[in-house]
Amino acid sequence: MSNSKIYPKTQQYSNEFLERILAVAPGHIYWKDLEGRYRGCNNLQAIDAGFKHRDEMIGLTDYDMPWSEDADFLRNIDAQVMRTGDTIVAEEKSKTFDGREAIWLSTKEPLYNEKGDIIGIIGTSLDITAQKEFERLARENHAQTIALEQQNKFKKIVDQVVHDIRSPIASMQMILPLCNRLPENLRVSLNKSAVRIADIANNLLNKVKPEEHWTEDEPSRVPTLISADLLEILTEKKFEYSKLPLDFVSEISQAGYFAFINIDTKAFKRTLSNLINNAVDALEGMTGKITVHLDVIDSKVQITIEDNGKGMPEEVKNKILNNIAVTSGKTNGHGIGFSQIRDALNSNQGTLEIESEIGVGTKIFVTFPQIENPEWIAEKIELYNDALIVILDDDESIHGAWKARFKKSASYLERKHFKDGNEVITFINGLNPIRKNKVFLLTDYELLEQNLHGMEVIRQTGIKNSILVTSHHNNPEIRDLAKSTNTKILPKPLASEIPIVILEAPNPTITPSTTGEFAKVDLVFVEDDKEFANIFKRVLAMDNKVIDTYPTANEFLSNIAKYTTDTIILMDNQFEQENITGIELARQLHEKGFSRLYLFSGSDYSGDSSIPKYLTPILKTDLEKVKNLL
Repeated sequence: MSNSKIYPKTQQYSNEFLERILAVAPGHIYWKDLEGRYRGCNNLQAIDAGFKHRDEMIGLTDYDMPWSEDADFLRNIDAQVMRTGDTIVAEEKSKTFDGREAIWLSTKEPLYNEKGDIIGIIGTSLDITAQKEFERLARENHAQTIALEQQNKFKKIVDQVVHDIRSPIASMQMILPLCNRLPENLRVSLNKSAVRIADIANNLLNKVKPEEHWTEDEPSRVPTLISADLLEILTEKKFEYSKLPLDFVSEISQAGYFAFINIDTKAFKRTLSNLINNAVDALEGMTGKITVHLDVIDSKVQITIEDNGKGMPEEVKNKILNNIAVTSGKTNGHGIGFSQIRDALNSNQGTLEIESEIGVGTKIFVTFPQIENPEWIAEKIELYNDALIVILDDDESIHGAWKARFKKSASYLERKHFKDGNEVITFINGLNPIRKNKVFLLTDYELLEQNLHGMEVIRQTGIKNSILVTSHHNNPEIRDLAKSTNTKILPKPLASEIPIVILEAPNPTITPSTTGEFAKVDLVFVEDDKEFANIFKRVLAMDNKVIDTYPTANEFLSNIAKYTTDTIILMDNQFEQENITGIELARQLHEKGFSRLYLFSGSDYSGDSSIPKYLTPILKTDLEKVKNLL
């Protein structure tokens, strides 16, 4: 035949051969006549149709099968095969007799008689339900992965925007109090604009961070910087009621900014939220002002919510103070949420007072015991008058703000400004020990697009006098990092409020000399192993020798003026907490005129060509050699 198609001629196959094919085939095999009646099939086809033997299907159509709902679709494919003579491969859906929804990959082609006339179709169907489900799950997983990546990308962008906005806002708030030449109305307007932008940034961040659900879990009381929570809630309320003609104002005293109370944070936030809601209700949609005060009075932290609304009737006020339910609260704008407020106050040692006058307004006072501030908070910037201030922040506006603050407080102090953390490390570690010891470092934690953060800069430089200035003060991991280096943390929003205190530097540095009043010692020992240094000192004291010991090179260099240049100085070579070796220390001492310098080490440096001639190595086990020097 000239036609390239292979035409099945089933009648030519022996029954035995046909039975074998039908038995071992992995899928369904079936054939139908021109009217769509089944003329034969294998057992797999019959079983899924609910028949015990394949002969039971002969003469039936798809409309008689469990998949009758899909019979029209199946019949259309069969008709297309018989009309065109083409082989068609298609995915088909159908139900099995037990109600299972299945997907089949079917291949159908024409069935011919001996004369070449199409007399029906023959088909095979493979169950690909599991494969299609796997593909569906893979698509869903891929879609979810893309969605999550997009969400994380968006959150990263939001974090970046908020970070970029907060820094110039903090700068504006630090600089504005110094702009005395500007008219007061302009200063007030600028300050309100700065606060408004900060509110927008905070609200944007709140929309992409996981929502905090207030629950009735067991209260967890922790030391809380109350000003931070108060400002956060106030920001949320400004947006919640942005369409009302309301003016929200915060008035926080210097002591209030840095005051801590021991409280369940969730309960406090909900309490403050309810109090502000009540103040809003009292204004009944009219133009008004809500002021939130924060102050410390007699070791008590007092928060006052003040409104100029309709005022509270005496009977309502008395009910609230006596813990009696107020059912008509919404009508007068008060009462709603006071049950929760009372519970929160009782469980956190808080008290409640109310002052109200009809037609004038209401003041709600909530008071909590002040607790001692945690060790991590920086309550002031305390500097000596010979300090070298190093400021690290990746935002230029922050540098301008610090310049303005120090210009007012201590313009004579030397300052160095950096935006790159690695440059700070290089600069500080390149200083001589005396100058390095005078460094006071103010560093941001986040250093964008840099491979390190502010705490890493502190660690690599070994600076003792430093403050971490960050908006992430509530992050326990950052607090732990700061604690490991005895670094204080300053919440960035409080940078404009922290006091700057200048102290007189003790023991001003003078050049060593061989004349004048000096310490009368036989030997100076610089050793960071305090236990070994104490033993060494006691042993030589038995010979009536006077020994001064120093645990760090920096501490010794700070007291170098006490000693004559012919003082015997022993020094270890390794100082684990400092970026200096005994060899480098000896070099600096030699440059200052000290002549009796000894490297007192556990390692044998005799014969080491790297040891300068002015430095003599002595093993720590050779005590007799030390005694011979005295």
